[in-house]
Amino acid sequence: MEKATCRIPVTARMVVENGVATMTDAEYWDIPADDIARFLIRKFGRDAIFVRVAPMKIAEYLSAGQENAVSLRCLTGATKLDSRTIRRMIASERLSGTPILSDNTNGYYLPANEWEKESFARSMRHRAKEIERVAQAVENTLEKGD
Repeated sequence: MEKATCRIPVTARMVVENGVATMTDAEYWDIPADDIARFLIRKFGRDAIFVRVAPMKIAEYLSAGQENAVSLRCLTGATKLDSRTIRRMIASERLSGTPILSDNTNGYYLPANEWEKESFARSMRHRAKEIERVAQAVENTLEKGD
């Protein structure tokens, strides 16, 4: 297996215009990535290089109030995640205690008040009852042999 390398400028000519530095010419070397990693760890320490980043939370992309709802399409664009992953993350955050609310028109949002939470809970219970009714209807057709 071929070792990974990084093309690194080792000498460069820079021009500063209006306070902005721009590289105009450089000599590049292909340096093995392992060597770069060892150098960085020696120079700055392992903890400075391998920092654990907390996983992203969808709630961080949301604002309070139904009028500030964010559509699933906007969330996929902002997070670069697919819609299925976002829906799974929202379900997980909800079950962990983050009250992410939603409606069929506007998208996802955080509650601005108790009324929004209560309204959302009523809507979810209604949807659950409707899903149960449909499941029961399908099961009834199985029993009749239709």
